[in-house]
Amino acid sequence: MGADAWGVADGYMDGSGQWRLAPEHARSAIRAAYGADRPHAPGDPLDDAVRVVLHGERALAGADGDLTAEDGGVEAVHSNQDLGQLPVGIYHLARGLLLVAPPTCPTPSGHQWGWAVQVYALWSRRSGGIGDLRDLAAFGTWAASPAGGGAGMVLCSPFHAPAPSRKQQPSPYFPSSRVFRNPLHLGVGPSVRPIRPLDRDAVWRVKRGALWAAWSAADHTRDPAFERFRAEQGDALVDFGTHCALVEHFEGSGRGSDWRAWPDAFRHPHSVDVRRFASGHPDLVGFFAWIQFRIDQQLAEAASAIGLITDLAVGVDRSGADAWIWQDRYCLDLSVGAPPDVFNAAGQDWGLPPYDPWRLRLARYDAFRRTVRAATRHARGIRIDHVMGLFRLWLIAAGERPTAGCYAYLPFHEYLAIVAIEAHRTGAFVVGEDLGTVEPYVRDELARRQILSYKLLPFEPGPVEALPALALAASTTHDLPTLAGAWTGSDAETQRALGRPIDEDDVATFRRELAARACVTEDVPTEVLIDGVHRQLAGSPCAIVTATLEDALGLSERPNVPGTIDEWPNWRIPLPLPLEEVVLDAGIGRTQALFTSRSSSNAEVVS
Repeated sequence: MGADAWGVADGYMDGSGQWRLAPEHARSAIRAAYGADRPHAPGDPLDDAVRVVLHGERALAGADGDLTAEDGGVEAVHSNQDLGQLPVGIYHLARGLLLVAPPTCPTPSGHQWGWAVQVYALWSRRSGGIGDLRDLAAFGTWAASPAGGGAGMVLCSPFHAPAPSRKQQPSPYFPSSRVFRNPLHLGVGPSVRPIRPLDRDAVWRVKRGALWAAWSAADHTRDPAFERFRAEQGDALVDFGTHCALVEHFEGSGRGSDWRAWPDAFRHPHSVDVRRFASGHPDLVGFFAWIQFRIDQQLAEAASAIGLITDLAVGVDRSGADAWIWQDRYCLDLSVGAPPDVFNAAGQDWGLPPYDPWRLRLARYDAFRRTVRAATRHARGIRIDHVMGLFRLWLIAAGERPTAGCYAYLPFHEYLAIVAIEAHRTGAFVVGEDLGTVEPYVRDELARRQILSYKLLPFEPGPVEALPALALAASTTHDLPTLAGAWTGSDAETQRALGRPIDEDDVATFRRELAARACVTEDVPTEVLIDGVHRQLAGSPCAIVTATLEDALGLSERPNVPGTIDEWPNWRIPLPLPLEEVVLDAGIGRTQALFTSRSSSNAEVVS
């Protein structure tokens, strides 16, 4: 592997072990997006703006100066002072950042088990047309109780916020903001049974109306908890509330929710016109800030019922709030994706803009720090989707196909230091979703920092006893067939009906491998296969194992079919039963009984 000073690679090793040369125009496009073609460009990678020091290790300051802690305290340091003895934290230097990071992240103790839940799909008889945080709290209370088998945690779908537009974005992995959260998750409004597919647009209309009525009826200046929340979240919350208010304003005038189509004067959060708008609409801006406060309260209640593992998506919608607030930290003319492989010969374009790593670095990682801090808030653990994206990203220039992309390497030690610091603040453990092609050094670095690997049992060779202890093991993900869908062949039938290419030999081979992994024959009923897989998971040495509600209930439809939009109701499939019946289901009971053989205590995370 070779890369220039900006991290732009000259090629890559594909999944078959062949070296692929990166197109020069792709490399040039990335360098141009980084500003490398301008002399003394902001974000020059040779500008040593960030220093990482491991807490407890000797690291001399090297020069006299002042350090400013995040609480505003200033400490004078001398050149021979050992920075490794400073408390773990983030410090501002005269020109740059000092990251005093713990050598490792917290880890879960013992052998834990839990459920993987699509929050929107988990509804109860009191839900307002979609699963919400009250339902999650109720489920967590049951799951953690003796009746629920003493589960330790729930791995949740992302809580990230979509734009408050009339047409709601269904994918939690294509959010407007990763710093703020989805109002649809608020438990509010009348009880309405979810329809299939979920109608997020209708749910938002009802919840928005109920929330506005509640906001308008109360005197929020008398709520000290809300004022503390606003002070804690600072300018970012004001900017987010302003963006939400502008979305509604411009949708109403026909301009739409994409800030790039707004008048020039409103395309930057700190413009005079934006500030004038916010000053003229304090009630509306405050309303959206208050919604975030309400979500934070309900999320805290759910977290008090059971440990939550939050999910941090890869990126954000370029037309959304984060990209508007921190637009100077993003490369809006580039997209993140994946190179061609045996599963996707054309490669993948996920449509998500990457950070400009060098401008982000000079901005003292403000946007990334806020993002990770939001993920760890109220969390027992966090799952970082596509954790390889902290090391390198496949980047595609606007108008190009994914095959014309190129890898760009990132200052991963700085990203990982921030993750470790924020995890240390709350005691949250970290899971790195490292499925797919991963360069060996990536897993070495993750293991060194005690970041858990992510293992899917059906795809792991060798005996289950060979799985690593420092891992979260599961049977499937939201993008893959459920166990019932794979076993009965219904998932393959769905793919054929959608016109997607199916390799019949691969389908048959996977079924045989699934039977072998579950230690069953190929003629057993579906529930026997599911129990067999869960039994194997329960016996693994992994620190955490999870089962999806879809698998335990024997459902054949997966939450998401990659590569489809309207062809499949992605992220819009509610569970067929309300929560009150889910907890009584026989499949849920069998899974619970199998997993209860592991440690059933909700053990604390230890550093």
